Parts: sequence; C-alpha cells; structure tokens
Amino acid sequence: MNLQTKIFYVTIHFSPKYDQEFELVQGDIYKHIATGQLYRKRLLVDHGWGQESGYVRFPEPTFEELIAILEYVPERLKRHPFYFLSKELSELNYIYYGNIRGAVSVIMQDYVPELIDFLAEKVETKYFKNRYIRRHFREFSFDGETFRKRQQIGRTVGSKPYYSIFQEYDKWKDISHKVIEQVYKK
Repeated sequence: MNLQTKIFYVTIHFSPKYDQEFELVQGDIYKHIATGQLYRKRLLVDHGWGQESGYVRFPEPTFEELIAILEYVPERLKRHPFYFLSKELSELNYIYYGNIRGAVSVIMQDYVPELIDFLAEKVETKYFKNRYIRRHFREFSFDGETFRKRQQIGRTVGSKPYYSIFQEYDKWKDISHKVIEQVYKK
C-alpha cells in the first residue's frame, strides 16, 4: 500500500464535495474517475456537527494496514515546518492527515477490540516515545475529559463519543490510564 496516495477521501464540515470525482459502480462501491481506482463510500469521522461521509479505497485496508497509516510520516514533512509548505508538500500534508483521520474512523467503527489489544502490547514499550505516533493516536480522543474541559464535543461514531466506546471494554479500563499518560505527554 502506497501511503503517499489517497487511501481516504475525508470531508471536514462536509467539504469538499467529492461526489463529482466518483461514479457509482455497484452498491456502495465507486470508481474514482481520474484514477480508475475503486473506493467504498461510508460514514467516517464526526467532529461534532454530524458524521461526515467519505470514500475509502476498496478493498478496505486491514487493521494492520490502518495501523501502518498511523505510524507513517513522510520524511519530507518531517523536514519542513508546516507553515512553509510548498504546493507539493501542502498536497502531501493534506493526503497524510486525510489518511490518518480516515484510518482512525474505520478503526473506531470496525476494530476497537483489536485496537485495545494492540495498545495493551505497546503501552509498556517505547512505542509512544515517537512524537508523530503520539500526535496520530490523539485523534482517537482517548481522553474525553480534555474535550469536556475545552467545552468541545470531541470525535464520535454516530452520536457516541470515542471515549464512551472505549469504556465498554474491560481491557481498556485496565490500560487506559497508561495509554492516556503516554499519548498525551508533551
């Protein structure tokens, strides 16, 4: 899987409208008109104003591939401050963050038990010493208290906040304080 290409087309505030870039093939499978690649249309992240719809490359990435997206940082973006991005680097940055938000959305809808098992393995290692990985894993909104203090809703699946979904798993209760401490440390 080429992580420098769009795996996800994700909207924010329901924009941009991607529907004109895709044509229906069958059911919820669409073809990207410019590239010919197949995508599945599905609901993705909700930042508090409604669940955004978007497109995910078909066949959809596995859990391991979604984690690889969260672990990936383009070398070119590591070397450039975000406010000095060229047009090419701005596009790469846009793809990069769209893929991260899409990966988090799919994991939260389809792979929460696998994510908790993955985190249980990583929490006692140096995994979260990497600042990029910490930044990416903050997208899961593990710490709902932070959002409440800021009077923000935080990310949700449908109308259910991510941190509420995590509370349904006993294993998460055992490791949550360690994960939160490691992900949100400065």
